[in-house]
This record gives sequence, C-alpha cells and structure tokens, in this order.
Amino acid sequence: MWKTQGTEEMVEFRHSLIAEVIRGDLPKKLRQQMHRKIAEAIERKFGTESHIQELAMHHIEGNSGSIAVPYALAAAAQSRAEFAHENALRCFDYIFKNRHGLTDTQLCTAAIEASNTMFALGLTVRAIRLLKTEISQC
Repeated sequence: MWKTQGTEEMVEFRHSLIAEVIRGDLPKKLRQQMHRKIAEAIERKFGTESHIQELAMHHIEGNSGSIAVPYALAAAAQSRAEFAHENALRCFDYIFKNRHGLTDTQLCTAAIEASNTMFALGLTVRAIRLLKTEISQC
C-alpha cells in the first residue's frame, strides 16, 4: 500500500508474505545492498544506540562484515535478555562467521553466551562443539 508521510512516499506491506515474495524475486546482491542502505538510513535517522535489533538484522542480511558484529553482539545480548533465543543464535552465528577484529576475551564471552543460548534451545551437541572449537583456538 502506498502511503504518504509528510513529503515522503513509502510502501507499506500489509502482509508479510507480500514482502517475502518481493524479497525472493530480488537477486542476492541487490537484496544485500538494500539491507545495507536501510541500516545506514536507520543509523542516520536514529543513531547507533537505538534500534539495535533492526540495525543488526539489516547489517546481517546485508552481509556487512565486521560492521555488523558490534550490532550483532548487542542484539544477541538483548535477545537473550528477552528469551528470544532463536534471534540470539542467528546473531551468534553471524558473529562467529565474521570473528576477525574481536579479541580473545570477546570471543570467549560470545562463545559462553552462544553456548548458553544453544543449551536453552536444546542444541546441546552444537553448544559443546562450539565451546571445544573456541577452547582449541585460544
């Protein structure tokens, strides 16, 4: 649905399946670029301290590399506090795939928090595997 807010025209999706179909038809590179631009727009409008979940999601979906890691760390902590373990796990998965730039202390802390999240989700074997991998790399 087209909507006008002030001088801006916006598209509002009334059903999530509509947005899903549109995203599914976009080439991966374009979809990633759009997510990065959305994250940049959120940062410009609201700063980097608020809207952590949205910033993390758009940077992760945009495959923003190390730029997304601080957002993913903050979003994972926030998600864990809200018992949104699936979202926290998604953030941790991204963090460990883009680990460069993190200190050993940050990686150990993230591994412990990620494994606690995995335990909460019943992913015991995966949690233990992550901890063993991180111990061997330290």
